[in-house]
Parts: sequence; C-alpha cells; structure tokens
Amino acid sequence: LNEGLARFSEIVRNHQHESQVLADQCVSFLTKYLNAQQGSLFVLERTEDDEFLNLASCYAFDKKKWIEKRVDIGSGLIGQAFLEGEITRLRDVPNGYTHITSGLGDATPKYLVIVPLKYDVQTVAIIELASFSDFEEHQTQFLKKAGEFLASAILNSQNTLKMKSLLDNARMNEEQMRATEEEMRQNMEELQATQEELVRKEQERMKRQAVTS
Repeated sequence: LNEGLARFSEIVRNHQHESQVLADQCVSFLTKYLNAQQGSLFVLERTEDDEFLNLASCYAFDKKKWIEKRVDIGSGLIGQAFLEGEITRLRDVPNGYTHITSGLGDATPKYLVIVPLKYDVQTVAIIELASFSDFEEHQTQFLKKAGEFLASAILNSQNTLKMKSLLDNARMNEEQMRATEEEMRQNMEELQATQEELVRKEQERMKRQAVTS
C-alpha cells in the first residue's frame, strides 16, 4: 500500500499541471498496478445549467482507449456511485456492461470496482476498474487513498484553468477598454479638428464680408 501510494503520488506531482496527461498516466498506472484489464476515469464537469461526469481517460491492455462518453449524475452504476459517494464492488458483471479485448477474443470481465475520488467530502471524479480477478479489500482501500491524491490534483488543475480563464477575460476586457478609449480619443480629436475648421471658415467668411462692405 505505501509503496504504491508513493509511486502514485509521484506521478500526480509530475503531471498535476497537465490535466489530460495526468488522467492518462494515473489510469494507466492504477490499471496495471492492480492487475486489472481496463480502467476508466470520469471527472465531474459543470456548465452554467448542468453537471455531469465526463470520461477523461480509458485504458485497456497497454493501450489508451479513445472513447467519448458522458454519464449523467445518478445514471447507471457510475452516476449512482457518484451520488452515494461509496465504493461499489460487483462480482457478477452483467454481460455487455463492458468488454475487454485480448488475444483470446472478446470477453466480459466478472469483477468491477467503482471508487469515488474525494477531496475532503467533495467527490470530484470516479475511477472504474474491470478485471477477470476479484479485487481484494486492500486493493480497494489503496484506490480510495490514491483517489484522494488525484482528487486534490484535479481540483487544483480545474482551479488553475478557471483562474487562467478569468485572467484572460480580464485582459481581453482591459484591451477592449483601451481600444474603446483610443477610438473615443480619435473621435474627439476629429470632432475638435472639424470644429476648428468650421470656426476658421466662418472667420474667413466674416473677413470677406467686412472687406466687401
């Protein structure tokens, strides 16, 4: 447990500023370290009017799987595990739930563990591992502990992205304000120049009238 956590925390430290690399490296490590055949990481995403779990990374048989998947909160095993915040273990996975492709052909793993990744009491992600062998208690506890490291890193990454977005927006607003001020200054100069030209022409007209008189 301690050796695995030390290795995992090093991966998290090395990649905590690259969210996609962090997800890929952590899923790959956990899948192989626990002798599972497939691993998936679902991260909580929020929009203005919705929140859902997004598949950030999926790994199986030494290959990263490129799959796009969204899970609504409370939907299916993943969404329900998020709501309950408790570890889910299945020892008789329904056929077709997930497939693992090996050199022997397609097969459905019998064992599944779903672990909410929490920072304090907040669940920020879900890790799901599937295997042909049952997960032992110390393995699920390892996942729970490792999940605390990863949850903290995910939150830090999300906060960093939010801060960067806010700074970028502030910078854009500042630039727009500068551009607006510059445009207003130019308009004022043009208006002043037009007024001065009108005054000059009016003075010349008055002079011509005076000479004529």
